[in-house]
Amino acid sequence: MAKTKVLVVDDEVDVRTLMVIVLEGAGYEVMEMESGVGMLAAMNEFRPNLVVLDVTMPQVDGLMVLDQLKSNKSFRDTPVLMASAQDQKSTMLKAKQLGATDFMV
Repeated sequence: MAKTKVLVVDDEVDVRTLMVIVLEGAGYEVMEMESGVGMLAAMNEFRPNLVVLDVTMPQVDGLMVLDQLKSNKSFRDTPVLMASAQDQKSTMLKAKQLGATDFMV
């Protein structure tokens, strides 16, 4: 039986490492990226069942990546869990409007 695949995208190496340890320990296959740049190509290759996406990242922020992801018919239905250290209602609302499945602070 194939493992459920999770793509973790976060610019903070400590956060990514912790998520990878926890998810792999729970039996998931995990791919990690430090930014949203090149994420669509990684999505094509890895084909994750879930994306955990940081909101605040350099170059391209998580909301922009989410918008690109949900605009692509190949990934429109892929669940995306947004993650942020900031508890801002406006950001949470924007993420939901763009198609995030849920938001974790």
